[in-house]
Amino acid sequence: MKCSACSLALQPGLIHYVVRITVHADDGHYATEEEIANVDERFEQLLQIVAREAPMKLEQQIYEKITFVLCPQCRNRLLLRAQSAESQPRRAVADEAEY
Repeated sequence: MKCSACSLALQPGLIHYVVRITVHADDGHYATEEEIANVDERFEQLLQIVAREAPMKLEQQIYEKITFVLCPQCRNRLLLRAQSAESQPRRAVADEAEY
């Protein structure tokens, strides 16, 4: 097995890290009473959109999961980059506790 980032051969019995990232779409929209009343119409619109798009493209826009294996050094670099990104100003999320 090799590190997904640097291709270092990972020796059996030595520590390595499995990283799983799940990304899913969330537009923060909640259906109004009018939209709920017209659910059949909206469903038909969505079916037309789905019929025009490639299934894999649609799936990747809505949900994607990736898994990779890292050596200790690449794991440390990943965490440093993630922590650095957290310290940068960012757009507020409606309810960060949800994430």
